[in-house]
Amino acid sequence: MTNKEKMFDAYNQHLNIVRGLNITNRTDEYICPICLQGFCKDDIDQLSLEDAPQNALGGKKIALTCRKCNSTCGHTIDSHLVNSIIFYENKKFLTGSERKIRIPELDINGILKVKNNNEKELLIPKNYFKSSIHSECLKTLVAGKEIGIQDKSQIVKFHYVTAAVIKSAYIILFNKTGYTFLLDEYYNAIRKYIVAPETITRPKGMWKIIKISNCSDGVYLSNSKKCRGFCIIY
Repeated sequence: MTNKEKMFDAYNQHLNIVRGLNITNRTDEYICPICLQGFCKDDIDQLSLEDAPQNALGGKKIALTCRKCNSTCGHTIDSHLVNSIIFYENKKFLTGSERKIRIPELDINGILKVKNNNEKELLIPKNYFKSSIHSECLKTLVAGKEIGIQDKSQIVKFHYVTAAVIKSAYIILFNKTGYTFLLDEYYNAIRKYIVAPETITRPKGMWKIIKISNCSDGVYLSNSKKCRGFCIIY
């Protein structure tokens, strides 16, 4: 039995429990948590494993979504989250990192490495040379001379990044609580925002970056009057 089949069966068992509690009257064997389309075991090829958080954040495959939702989210919102992480990390010059850069004043590409002592090493492989002109330009580089570098431009739309963060939180909540809460119409607005963030006003205050936290990653239930509901930390 594949991991996909095991996951399908586990969520199917929970769906049966939810039906037994009269939380839903749907008869599907599996329901995509994002679009709520129903599937039976024979349709399992139409489902795909979903990472949460996204793979770029070290996430694991913890749920099944239909291929359409998985593909749509991957091309629209997840890519913007990945690009935003790359942009943030490039600004930090993280130790041990390596990336392709461009030197505008020399009109040549190179590879920038950040060493353990925070020194930067610029490498220009021979196959990056376009002509003999580049060879002459490199002669102008001397020790101590400052040069400007340019990273590859990253396409980042913040409301898409927001949608990707909320999607991860939503899938993590689904993994922890199953269909108990997420079949409620209350979550329709979140599902619509995940699929089409450009058509819906971005929910405010739904997530923020916390640099220092005493809480471990996980799902928490808050009963505070100021913030009643689930809090997902990752």
